[in-house]
Amino acid sequence: MSSFRAKSSAIGPLFGAAVVSALGGCLGLQGLFDPTPSPTPNGSCASHQVQLPAPIFHLDAPATVSADTSFPITAWVYTGSGSWGFSDTAIPTSFQASVDVSAHSITVSGQVTATQESTASGCAIPMLAVLPGAATVRIPAVLPAGTYSVVIASGSYFPQAPAGGNPLAPPGGYPTPSPATVVSVWSPTASVTATNLTGPWLFGQSSEPSPGPVLACNPFEVWDLTQTGTTLHGSVLACMGPCSAFTEETAGTNASGSVTLTGTAKTDPTATGSPVTYSLQFNPATQHLVGTRNSQPFWAAPFIPKPASVCGPAPV
Repeated sequence: MSSFRAKSSAIGPLFGAAVVSALGGCLGLQGLFDPTPSPTPNGSCASHQVQLPAPIFHLDAPATVSADTSFPITAWVYTGSGSWGFSDTAIPTSFQASVDVSAHSITVSGQVTATQESTASGCAIPMLAVLPGAATVRIPAVLPAGTYSVVIASGSYFPQAPAGGNPLAPPGGYPTPSPATVVSVWSPTASVTATNLTGPWLFGQSSEPSPGPVLACNPFEVWDLTQTGTTLHGSVLACMGPCSAFTEETAGTNASGSVTLTGTAKTDPTATGSPVTYSLQFNPATQHLVGTRNSQPFWAAPFIPKPASVCGPAPV
């Protein structure tokens, strides 16, 4: 079994703190875990510091990541019931992700240090209460391709989101409690070379993407190149649903990465069309084609489609 652990790098409450009063007795997470207290007198109440499994109610992770890119997982920690009053001041202290490569699973766990008040009668004192927050752990860039289950460690899942009405709650409210999520790890490799450009490409005029192929869901347009020897044919397909409506046809040559194409662009398959000319150069460092289309800036990057299980159905 191959596994490793990733430690958190930036831990802390996300939304700050607020001073509230625990009225009518002491509320909190006591009884859900089994801490060993060290009582400390505190006026008419006794308080103690305890180490508890982090009560995690939700995990956030990107749906799709590249196998050569480090990515974060965010654990949402329940530390009270918003502004309604509570007696725990649980502060995230350490989180980690344990990765089992053979099982394709990532288990997130953590600990919190909590100040808990006794249940003595009449215990109602002002408290500095840390509101529900998030702690982030980053996975190293060593995962092989595949689909991974990202789960909250046994004993840490807390199936309740904080109460509403909290002025420091995130916009849109807290995420829905869930014990697990899924992340798909992909190896974005393309077979294109300076002497063979066959394959699907995404393209644009500005904002050229990062080096390498582009992973995407249901692009509106795809440029399909087919090379035989040094002869090159290009078709631009409109993809509202299946890619079927031809909007451009070109032909030309690829001389070791120097591309010249001419043809006709159509806004409708039945239209006469207008002339189009490409002058492009293949960059082996980025695997992109860069140059001009009708004398205007143009780039194209190899396209790798994400699976339907990640993207959902194509628009129709």
